[in-house]
Amino acid sequence: LRYATSSDGVDFTSHGNLSFAGTPFPGHNAAAEPTMEFVRAVHVGTDWKLLLWTPFDGTANNAVNGDYNYNVSANDLGPDPGNRTATHEGPVYPLSGGVFGQTNSPWGLIGSRLFVEWDNAGGVGRWTYGDGPPPMVTGTVAAADLITGTGFVYGLSNPADPLAVYPHNVGRALDQGDGTYGVYYSLRFWQTGARVNKQIYYSESSDGGATWSAPAGLFADGNQVTVDGQLNQGNFSHPEIALVGAARVLYFSTQAADGRFVVVTNAPALLPPLAAVPALGGPGLAALAAGLLAAALAILRRRSAPVRSD
Repeated sequence: LRYATSSDGVDFTSHGNLSFAGTPFPGHNAAAEPTMEFVRAVHVGTDWKLLLWTPFDGTANNAVNGDYNYNVSANDLGPDPGNRTATHEGPVYPLSGGVFGQTNSPWGLIGSRLFVEWDNAGGVGRWTYGDGPPPMVTGTVAAADLITGTGFVYGLSNPADPLAVYPHNVGRALDQGDGTYGVYYSLRFWQTGARVNKQIYYSESSDGGATWSAPAGLFADGNQVTVDGQLNQGNFSHPEIALVGAARVLYFSTQAADGRFVVVTNAPALLPPLAAVPALGGPGLAALAAGLLAAALAILRRRSAPVRSD
């Protein structure tokens, strides 16, 4: 894992690799350092946390990955965002098959609420989270379907349907600073994992993630999104979004006019303040989809280097 910073949200400087203090993995029944994917950095209280996800290891008894198998793990970086030595807190307990399971990646940690991509619902799940070591979740999951209403169907229930999709593992649960949470995500085709369309989807919660609004696309027409003043040429990746002051700054990758895959952003031209967006529900969602990112359509910029198509 590498660490980079930016002063303007556009150009980033790498500061090298992150590392773990010691070799904590055997303490959680892993034979070696497990594969870790779908990184999510979060700021909770005074500390920065790094959440990661580990896939199946392909063995009958999880002999390689141990308790990390198909699970989220947590790491503490302390209050200094420049700290590159993480204190590993371990995988989240209880394990898959108990209270916590069938999670495909961390989407965010807001206070004591952990949000994950949740297979059972084809959407987002929320757990009550207790910091480690090891990290623990309690209670029952609050989950929401994020596919119904998008024009697609969930692949776990309809695997042979040509419109079968799943929410991409990398999504974002964001405290939006106005008493609401938002989740931002994209869809992938079930059979191939390929990008689905030129759209980033959004759902909102006004009760701390217990319930969510029906999903809506942020862009009225993704074909009209421009990169450096020219129309984009490729379907959109999973998004990243950050709250800067009262404005949301969006990142995702697409293809520029020259065919290269590039990460694009509307920074530093910030989006409208949240207070300017009508309350969601009914026309609110339409206003968000049609208007919230309208200011970004003509000002999406490349980052300084091309990227892979993932």
